Amino acid sequence: LFFVISVAGAAYAHQSIYANKVYPGVIVWGEKVGGKSVPEVEEMITEKINTFKVNIKGPDQNYVATAQDLGLNFNSETMALSAYSKGRSGSFWSNYFTRARLLGTSVNWQPAKRLFWSNQLVVLPSYTVDQKTLDGYIQKISKNINIPAQDSKVKVENGTVKMIPAIYGREVDNAGLKSDLGKFIDRFSSGEVVAAIKQTSPKIIDNSVQEVM
Repeated sequence: LFFVISVAGAAYAHQSIYANKVYPGVIVWGEKVGGKSVPEVEEMITEKINTFKVNIKGPDQNYVATAQDLGLNFNSETMALSAYSKGRSGSFWSNYFTRARLLGTSVNWQPAKRLFWSNQLVVLPSYTVDQKTLDGYIQKISKNINIPAQDSKVKVENGTVKMIPAIYGREVDNAGLKSDLGKFIDRFSSGEVVAAIKQTSPKIIDNSVQEVM
């Protein structure tokens, strides 16, 4: 009880120190932003957005998708203001106890961290996904990877009949790739995904089929 009262008293005392800054203990995208101003938090968010990328491995070459390629639109200002509002946006007592909770999480003692921790101290990403941009990017990759299947056919050359063998094709599983990319978008973490490829069959096949894949 004495510990809790001490933390509460410290929370009241330190509010003037962070008058124009985010209170210690606030987390944005896994980053501690306590002591930062709203513009500084925005700058940190922008840096994370600019460094985000997903490496897509294709059968012949790789593609690097950025947040812009995937149609991600972030509201950095909303996120920064949300971080700043922690311990400020509620009633007097609500703000008071939120600041006490934030201060308690900064104590280097695990029992205290567990006691004071709350998901309310975390600012979640604020973004939208432009599905048209995302679908367009996937189509662009598919266009580079896809190879249409070719039917076997008969060709007459210089009076000689030749059989041109059929060739299996390949195409990107667009729905599967979009689902895999969505996982990285949801947790906003860089990484690598292998583009799922489906084999496509010719309509006319002879006995000497060639495979592209």
